[in-house]
Amino acid sequence: MGTQLALSKASYWERGLGMRALRSAFAGVALAGGLLFGVAPGANALAIDDYEFTLSVDGTVVQDGLYGLPVVETYDPATHSWGYVLTAPVVGDDWTINSWVSAYDTDPFVTNNISLTNNSGVAQTFIISAALPIAAFNYDKAVFSSVGVTATDSNGNGSLSVTSLALFEGQVNGVGALSLLDPVSLTQANCSPFPNTNGCSATTSDGIVLQALPAGVATLIGIKLQFTLSPGDSIGITSRFEIVPEPTTLLLVGAGLIGLAVTRRRTA
Repeated sequence: MGTQLALSKASYWERGLGMRALRSAFAGVALAGGLLFGVAPGANALAIDDYEFTLSVDGTVVQDGLYGLPVVETYDPATHSWGYVLTAPVVGDDWTINSWVSAYDTDPFVTNNISLTNNSGVAQTFIISAALPIAAFNYDKAVFSSVGVTATDSNGNGSLSVTSLALFEGQVNGVGALSLLDPVSLTQANCSPFPNTNGCSATTSDGIVLQALPAGVATLIGIKLQFTLSPGDSIGITSRFEIVPEPTTLLLVGAGLIGLAVTRRRTA
């Protein structure tokens, strides 16, 4: 569980050709805007104090923000996305963050991928939140949002438990907009291929390709992960949340960019 979790999109959400075309259309409008207005790739990077990250254990906030954590900023030119990566484990009084990765773009999407161990002798409830401030953004749908979980009986004592009423919550302006794995319960009986075996791992996942949301204006998007983990055991979670603009907004933006391009060509 100490290995760095891969920073990636859940590829199986991309299988539908129609959804690929939809995402390409959103990306095309964003790229056209960047080219027309001279926005440099990676211009959406956040200062470390703008990115919101919190870790709570049994109701107590033990980490608020990225200051003091061994993190480095990353940029992926293939997806034009930025992010932060934990470069070394962080050990608390009775917990350890083995690895953490978050990628984001103000288009917008955000990921929150973590590997964590409960070092105490009792079950503990963890809340890990990552949030991204964005420019005002009209939205009415979530796309390509997912969560995957692997829980491991790390101490090999034959007991493993992960429970949550809603392990994943995609948030807009600090309020839940999309819930996944609600509820979830993982035990040794869920281990594969050797259930009820000391030291085994259990996995589960959930996700959506496209889901309507109440229309609104977003200035902050994020992911909250919440679960109770058995003592001495570990969990690895990958998660992603993305919202897209209302169709009317997308059409207006696209028409405006095309009109601007035509006007510039005529005056050139």
